[in-house]
Amino acid sequence: MQLPLTLQLHPSRRLALLLIAAHGATLAAVALIDLPIWFKSLLMIGIVLSLVIALVKIHGPRQIIRLTLRSDGLLEVGRLNEQSEQSSTLRVHPHSTVTSLLTVVLFENGKRRKRLEALTLLPDALNSEDYRRLCLWLRWQAVTGTPTLQ
Repeated sequence: MQLPLTLQLHPSRRLALLLIAAHGATLAAVALIDLPIWFKSLLMIGIVLSLVIALVKIHGPRQIIRLTLRSDGLLEVGRLNEQSEQSSTLRVHPHSTVTSLLTVVLFENGKRRKRLEALTLLPDALNSEDYRRLCLWLRWQAVTGTPTLQ
């Protein structure tokens, strides 16, 4: 595999449907529980807000649209920023999960105050060959370890 390799991402419809179904099932469960109406309402508002935040992360104005896999083990992430693209170089966390049906990429910023961010990808978020390459690169990172940012 030739590195650096740039992968173009697009919003996953399957992930959006799974999020909607999971939040809908949770709303139904809360509706069936015998609790005071004010408490049920607060729980339901929290669940709906959780769904909105998750969908905005996938389809919103700061969505991740590009990943560049580098040979030094770092990941360059391109995000939409209003009408332009903003990129940053990040370190992949070793606890990222790679399976054939779901990949969760954990990465940390290179700033002094480190913060983990997760990118959840289903195979429909990019073409099948790019998904395979991403999984391979992440597994390679798990074996060889990832360098720290300078």
